[in-house]
Amino acid sequence: LVDADLSGVLLGLTLATQPAEIYRALLEATAFGTLMVLDTFEEGGIAIHELHACGGVATKSPLLLQLYADVTGRPVEAYDVPHASALGAAVYGATAGGVHADLLTATRTMGARPVRRHEPRDESRQIYHRLYEVYRDVHASFSRPGGVVKRLRHLQHAAQREQSPVRFE
Repeated sequence: LVDADLSGVLLGLTLATQPAEIYRALLEATAFGTLMVLDTFEEGGIAIHELHACGGVATKSPLLLQLYADVTGRPVEAYDVPHASALGAAVYGATAGGVHADLLTATRTMGARPVRRHEPRDESRQIYHRLYEVYRDVHASFSRPGGVVKRLRHLQHAAQREQSPVRFE
């Protein structure tokens, strides 16, 4: 996922595919990408047992947070914090200034409380585990140097530079 030229693909579309299915696929893709990042942390010896979400997504999209729980196999806690960045800065400032002994204490004292918790659902988790294997294969196949998506992007850029009427947008 560390590739500035990385682009996405939608596979399996048919004439019967509904917009809601495309929307859900896009949400699932972000969850699979998050799981790839979590896997990288765990391979480096950093265990992550639960996820925390704040801001607009946490309050406006229970579907997305449930997908994250199901895909990652980890609980997701949602916080209704309208200014999460400011609160985070205040927590760090209070810790650095000696008001609190450590970040955990500062967070527990100053931080918001979860408003909702999404637990992974076993049946969904099993399906997403199998889909994740496919996602990783597709990601590896399409993102490798010289792969089909890289070639298409190169051709798209070449066509745009030449101001060709051919567009791949």
